[in-house]
Amino acid sequence: MNLPHTQFPVWFLPVGTSLQNVALSLIIGGMLILGAFVAPVVFRNVVEPAAGDIMSPIFKRYDTLLLVCVCLLLIGEALRVLILGCPCLELGRETVRLVVWAALVGLLLYSVYGVNAQIYAMHQAGTHVDPEHLAQFSKVHKLSEQLFKTECLLGLILLVLNTL
Repeated sequence: MNLPHTQFPVWFLPVGTSLQNVALSLIIGGMLILGAFVAPVVFRNVVEPAAGDIMSPIFKRYDTLLLVCVCLLLIGEALRVLILGCPCLELGRETVRLVVWAALVGLLLYSVYGVNAQIYAMHQAGTHVDPEHLAQFSKVHKLSEQLFKTECLLGLILLVLNTL
């Protein structure tokens, strides 16, 4: 990769990419551990509402980790752009990588501040076990699961694009 002449140190690029890769590892690893191992075991072996009471603080902590990861992704991208410039002007791998990066950051923020916040509020109000509100809770929970899977896939794609 030919680096354009820049006033910034060239080590910004590998540092920025490394920050992103650390964040992506935490995002993907956390999603796999929580989504494939912890949550299924808890919800299979513990009855509601106790299972939700166990998982809710775990997911809240994970949301905090996701916000730290978003910060790492933002800092990493800023360092990369300082060296590479804005890739938006030419269609190529770097532009595709930036689109995947933006989609991932946007979905993570939507998940944490939108969907997950709604789930926590419903759980705290007890509506997750109230038959009257169960359909709404299930709908929001299903959206959260779909976002989780999409974010994991985007994270994997970005990780691969960062290593090419």
